[in-house]
Amino acid sequence: MEYVITRDGLLKKDDYVIPPFEILSKIPEWVTFEENLTFRQLLTFFNNYPDLHYVFPDLRRMGTHVYDTFSGDLSGDKHLAVYYACHLGWSSTTVDKMEFVDVPNSKFSKAEFTYKDEVYVFDNMYHGISLIVPNTEEETFSITFTPIAELLDLPIKLGEINYTVSIEKDNKSHNEEMVGCSLYNLMDAVIDSIDFFGDEERKQDEFERLKEIIADIDEELDDKKDDK
Repeated sequence: MEYVITRDGLLKKDDYVIPPFEILSKIPEWVTFEENLTFRQLLTFFNNYPDLHYVFPDLRRMGTHVYDTFSGDLSGDKHLAVYYACHLGWSSTTVDKMEFVDVPNSKFSKAEFTYKDEVYVFDNMYHGISLIVPNTEEETFSITFTPIAELLDLPIKLGEINYTVSIEKDNKSHNEEMVGCSLYNLMDAVIDSIDFFGDEERKQDEFERLKEIIADIDEELDDKKDDK
């Protein structure tokens, strides 16, 4: 049986509760979630095993939000899902240089690429967490800019593994359900997906800056429509 993160914020295997002083030895181990585990309970787990903060120091700051409150809509089957993406690719050419050039009558620049005849092989493998809202147009959403308080009482589940292979412009994908992940990969997914920009204040600042960029782009597109 795998190690299970429980709703009371503990790590168990069968009937044995892992004590805090053993947790570092469990970082490579395969973990799953007790049914209906919430993100608040996952943060409680990180708080209950403080030695994990030595591996990912930002977990300590995130854990301070465990008692935050949120009165938003939690209805339906909205939940968080841990996922794993594995992208492998091959191309007969490699980017040699990228230059930004000005666009006439525009406040923006565009990137132009030059290539060289050299094979390029790439791989990109990572764990993350997405917001799943069933029966919506997108269904899967990024949580990079979502305040932690809005995530606390959502269930967190295992999602999908996505394998993608690209050869030149031909792409093939395959999805399958996750049955678990290592404790290390789980912590990495939390930090990369939720704490990418750091604390909540900086996250909000970056979100406002992104909205300004989007507004500028929308304004330019509207101007081009008017010119026609």
